[in-house]
Amino acid sequence: MVKILIPLILSGMLIGWTLRRTAMRARASAGAARAVATGLPVVLSAVIYLLLFFLGVSIGGDATLMARIPAFGLTALWLTLGAVAGCMAAAWALEHAGGGRDGEKAEAAAATSGGAALRDRPVAGSGNGGGPAGGGSSHKNGLDAPEPLWKRMRGSLIILCCFVAGLLLARFGWLPEGVRSRGDLIGRYILFVLIFLVGLQIGLTEGLFAQLKGQPKRYWFLPLCTVCGSLAGVAAVGFLLPGKPFAESLAVGSGFAYYSLSSILIGQTLGAGWATVALLANILREMTALLAAPLLSRISRLGLISVGGATSMDTTLPTITRFCGPAYAPLAAYHGFLVDLSVPFLVSFFCQFGAVGAG
Repeated sequence: MVKILIPLILSGMLIGWTLRRTAMRARASAGAARAVATGLPVVLSAVIYLLLFFLGVSIGGDATLMARIPAFGLTALWLTLGAVAGCMAAAWALEHAGGGRDGEKAEAAAATSGGAALRDRPVAGSGNGGGPAGGGSSHKNGLDAPEPLWKRMRGSLIILCCFVAGLLLARFGWLPEGVRSRGDLIGRYILFVLIFLVGLQIGLTEGLFAQLKGQPKRYWFLPLCTVCGSLAGVAAVGFLLPGKPFAESLAVGSGFAYYSLSSILIGQTLGAGWATVALLANILREMTALLAAPLLSRISRLGLISVGGATSMDTTLPTITRFCGPAYAPLAAYHGFLVDLSVPFLVSFFCQFGAVGAG
């Protein structure tokens, strides 16, 4: 699977980068690039909805998995708590490495640089809390007035509805036998399309790194702190869970709140059970960043960005801006972009270990 996914995402990134560079030089190409960038989020959302529908079909058609749904939810909760604790610890250490003074400097510098840069740039993600291939955050700008919580969560709600619809239709036998029996194969080919489109959108993204000039240099390592903190937290939880599913826990933690893509990748390798855990755990992580933002930002403003994971460049960006200040918006967008990019590689990597252990 990894041998297929990596060339797909890299080819998508190359095509997206080529379109963007060509559009900068030729006015005729600029219109085509804008059309692709405008239509891509809609296509990505449709692909995600289909994938999560077929994930629901896989679970609903298996009576054993259906009986374990409560256990999946509890496992997801523990993994979420581990990831959040690990992120907060790593981000707090990074934030206070300079005695806490750099945050004030960043705010002053961003008053004339970073905040203006973000206002002039469309947000890179299209998405839900699922990163660029997500499900429909409607804000146009990270510095706009915060939307109601239900609007920022509607991408997550749509995803859940698609998943539940597939689960129920399969559970009660309301789908044709051909669809139920070939659900995994259909989902695999849709996944290949999704990976390519994610790479394409990443290639079309620009201007993130230029916005970090006013930030302390060490803040640039926040994505690394998020990755290491998340993995350390879920690894600790994995050793405490029944059966010590270490590799599987790391695969789930590598979703970084990008629940749509991570759950599908895990489902293709580790099965529908762990895919369900991944979906629930990463949705819970996004909800934690949204609902617990006042508390998390008091402990560490970098911590709130870190907990948001891949969603820090889209659905949780208004919340981060509100509770951390506009100075942190460019950093959040940069952080979400890099964390988002790591998801398919890290999830696939840890899935291979989980598959070997299960075998």
